[in-house]
Amino acid sequence: MILRPDTVRAAASPQPIPAWDAILPTQRERAERYLLIAQDDHARLAGDFAAALKTSWLPELSDEIVEAIAMHDCGWRALDEELLARARAGERPVSFLDMTVPEFLAAWTASIDRTAERTPTGGAVVSVHFSRLAEYRLALRQDTPEGTGLLARFVNTEAERREKLVPPCGASPVPFFTDALQLCDLVSLYLCCGSEAAVEFPQFNRKLKIRRQGERFLCEGPAELKTEIQLGVPARNWPDSSGGTLRLRFDLGNR
Repeated sequence: MILRPDTVRAAASPQPIPAWDAILPTQRERAERYLLIAQDDHARLAGDFAAALKTSWLPELSDEIVEAIAMHDCGWRALDEELLARARAGERPVSFLDMTVPEFLAAWTASIDRTAERTPTGGAVVSVHFSRLAEYRLALRQDTPEGTGLLARFVNTEAERREKLVPPCGASPVPFFTDALQLCDLVSLYLCCGSEAAVEFPQFNRKLKIRRQGERFLCEGPAELKTEIQLGVPARNWPDSSGGTLRLRFDLGNR
């Protein structure tokens, strides 16, 4: 689950910062009120962005890859439903970053399983995405020996899975598609978390930079969009025991 605190997060610098540096503090911020966005809903937002993204620097993505991007967090549904039920009962919301290694590995694996059932290439792309995250976490050396072992086994198991999903055959497009997924994933996380900082995204040589201006998000640098993009995602108020949802709207255009 992604947390969107109600506190104002004014940009500290007019210069874009790495997108993750803007997202992370929002997930650690303690607020009196939050909007809560489920992981699966955030992934659909990423897919909507992927489908609408038309630029001169990124080839248009196929329907197969767009679908994989939209599905890449579908394995979080059961866990997020449990977390939302707890939040409705009055418990303080918990960010996706606070899940244990077994919890998020189960969600990652389920996401890959379901995507691979729809499209082997898409499944391989989602597998590489989560394997990259696992390798990054292993490099941090922050987990217990048990957690480290689980992460290492996940990386090895997913490498074996990908050989079956997409047998090696010359230059593979999977790493490129994974970069596209991770760009769209990070854009969606940035939009959902509520940060007001200007940000840049590491994929594709930092071509995409986004600055918030009022209610609009403006793309800067060489990454001009060919058309305006209107996106939305459902969110839940906390504290609110009614279980009702509202829809956040995001308008993206050029500076």
